[in-house]
Amino acid sequence: MKESLQASIMADVMEMVLVSDRNGDFKLDANEVDHLILRMNSFEGLEFDDKEFRKVIQTKELDIQFIILLVKDMIDDSNENKILKVNAEKFVRKKREQMMAMRKDRHFKISNTVI
Repeated sequence: MKESLQASIMADVMEMVLVSDRNGDFKLDANEVDHLILRMNSFEGLEFDDKEFRKVIQTKELDIQFIILLVKDMIDDSNENKILKVNAEKFVRKKREQMMAMRKDRHFKISNTVI
């Protein structure tokens, strides 16, 4: 269960990183980092320390691979420097709500299909 949860979070975070790269150059400039931080802060189930994140990334070349590895390291339980903390209960609740909304939407589309 724990590994599944971490994999799901990593997939969501990777999506946030890729969407934040607006020009598609696989590097994050300062503006794109700001967008990523906004997304991370608004993600239900994650507690994100953006000040600490900025400290870590300020001296690095910000290619997407580095950001993804950094986030993976932040999710790792053995790491004591927690920039990113997962609130599993909130995360699972949000995922469940999303799935229920998708089911309702799919049911609505199927029931309103004209044959």
